[in-house]
Amino acid sequence: MLFAGAKAGVVKHDSITDSWSVTYNGKEILAFKINSVQTYLIDTIADSSWITVDYYTEQPCEKCQSRLQFRDEDGKAMATLEKKGFGSGNPFRFPGKTFRQMMRNHKMFLYFSANPDGWGTWVFLGIVQTNKH
Repeated sequence: MLFAGAKAGVVKHDSITDSWSVTYNGKEILAFKINSVQTYLIDTIADSSWITVDYYTEQPCEKCQSRLQFRDEDGKAMATLEKKGFGSGNPFRFPGKTFRQMMRNHKMFLYFSANPDGWGTWVFLGIVQTNKH
């Protein structure tokens, strides 16, 4: 079960618009603003599922490296995925079983960074949260 909400996150900086989407098995998860934080709610995450995070920008860089980091509530990095290119191309994909096992208190915090001229700061994308059972 997916929950309805707003469209994917959007950030404007230096006259450049960046946006991202989170999908569960190919279906976009709409974000809610909870305490001013983009929150992507999923009822449960199945072992065979995939979580996908796609990052878009008006100024993509296909030769640059980009990273997606998953953190817990205390800011501890649980995993970091790295790929070539950002703003276009293939999204980050993560197996549902592994993603669910890394979650603490049914939450995972998503951060993005890229290196067009050296690694940039981490940009907070939001929280993926499941229901407590």
